[in-house]
Amino acid sequence: MSAVSPDICLAFIRKYLAGFRGYPRTEAGEKRFAEALRSNSLSPDHAEDILRSFDEEFPTVRQIHDVSANLAEKHGVNNERLDWQKKYGKPEPWEYPADELSMHWRAFRDDLYYNEGPGVGILLEIHDRKDRRKAIDWWADALEKDLKTHAESIGWVRAYIHSIGWQAAREQESAPEGMPYVNPRTLQRAGSLVAAGAALADSQREPGGEPGR
Repeated sequence: MSAVSPDICLAFIRKYLAGFRGYPRTEAGEKRFAEALRSNSLSPDHAEDILRSFDEEFPTVRQIHDVSANLAEKHGVNNERLDWQKKYGKPEPWEYPADELSMHWRAFRDDLYYNEGPGVGILLEIHDRKDRRKAIDWWADALEKDLKTHAESIGWVRAYIHSIGWQAAREQESAPEGMPYVNPRTLQRAGSLVAAGAALADSQREPGGEPGR
């Protein structure tokens, strides 16, 4: 799953750039630039920062890319990675960011923002009814999926945001100290070991008795 959905990028384009000189005349044109924004965004916050950088003139795809790179460090990409990107090109999206815990903090925060916080209003502002429904469903599915494996973390993030407010939470890029997080792959490996141990015990069990010695 990409960091930002296509429908959210389209909504951001319309919110921040509508009325700019050179704004696309067709929905197909809008979607082309929304895709450029999506492919260059590390998070919804990053996408909004990119668009806030422009004034009066609608940007080119190249300008979106360049502004994205300039703002990347602010949103979790270190100087070494930026130097690598300038030399070799843009890495695949799933390589961002280097800090896995901070990546999950931002994901859980955005899940809540667009399902329970001020982001609900942004989704409701999407003009096209189908696009609006798709965006709402996309974020609802994202939260539902994350709750299946990270319910404790999301509950903690919800309480943390309640204590500091949405504005401060949206400005915080690094994971808060004390945020609980368990990699689901670790749980899967642990479950596999337990299952393997049970299977081994069953294979050694004598009929009607204890495991063979």
